[in-house]
Formats: sequence, C-alpha cells, structure tokens
Amino acid sequence: PLGRHDDGEPMALSIYDDEGARGGLIGGQKGGGKTRALWTLMEGWTNTADAVFLIGDLSGGATSAPWLPCLLWRETQPARVKTMIKALDAAATWRAAQLDRLGWESWQPSPTHPAIVFVLDEAQVLLKDDYETRMLLEQLIQRDRKSGISVFLSCPAPVVMEGVSRTFREQSRIRKLFHPLKSQN
Repeated sequence: PLGRHDDGEPMALSIYDDEGARGGLIGGQKGGGKTRALWTLMEGWTNTADAVFLIGDLSGGATSAPWLPCLLWRETQPARVKTMIKALDAAATWRAAQLDRLGWESWQPSPTHPAIVFVLDEAQVLLKDDYETRMLLEQLIQRDRKSGISVFLSCPAPVVMEGVSRTFREQSRIRKLFHPLKSQN
C-alpha cells in the first residue's frame, strides 16, 4: 500500500476501475516523497500481467532505474519523451477503433489486451514551455480512459506545477500531494 488512511485502512491506488483507466497527479516539495510514492505504486502495479509500463523519466533516469526490467519503454530526454507521447496518442486512436470492433464500451485489460500505464516524472521539465505536448497529454487523459491508457504526472508542488494545466488537474482521478515531514525535535 501507498500508506494508510485516517482509519488505518491501507491506501492502494488502482490503475483501472469500472469506468476505465485512472490517471493521476503526484505533486510535492523536494524531499516530500514523490519518487518513493512512484516506486511504491510501481511495486504494486508491476505485479499484474494485464498492464504494460512506459516512463518518461526527466529526472535523468533515477526514478525509473529500479524498474527497467518491468518497463516496455523508457526515455530520459525531453525530445524522446515527446516521441513516446505521440506514440501513445497513436495507440489511443487505434484502441478506440478496436473498442467498436470488439464490441467493448471500455478497454478490458488482460494479458493479450493490456492496459497501458504512462508515468511522466518531472513533468514540468517538458510541459512548462511545450504547448503542443501539453495539449496532447490533455487529450490522452480526457478521452483515453476508455482506451485503457493511464497517464500519471509527477511534478513539484501544485502551487508551482508549471505546465500542468487546470484541465489535467481536474481530469486526474487520483491526486496526491507530498511534503517533507518536520522533525519532532
């Protein structure tokens, strides 16, 4: 689990539910636990055979390094991450057509039809000055839940969140904010 709720129950974040893929936003201050949270989520998510994982790791690769064996695709350079996002858009378009062909209302993840989980770490590096990529990501999270594509962004505290639009924040079904704990001394 990611942590515990106030009542002590474990906090688990599913990448999929009855309405389709779930996207999310993980924000926080430096040292607040964003990377550890992503690692905890990946630990749970990668134990499934019905999802594939892609990471745009703009931290230089530190966030994704422990997960290399589990990743279908990993990029650490902004230009290559843009290529990844364009490929996700093409996959979403193809999957939308497949929904009709298969007679599905939303994607039904399985080992032969896996969900796609895309994590963009340090999202502000790419999104703050790149309108085209920002709009493409907004499209992905707005229309592609039904196509089985989950988009998760990790970036600094929401007050800063350069490049993370209001639309993305509103469409993110999972939002978590982390901050460093103060010493009790």
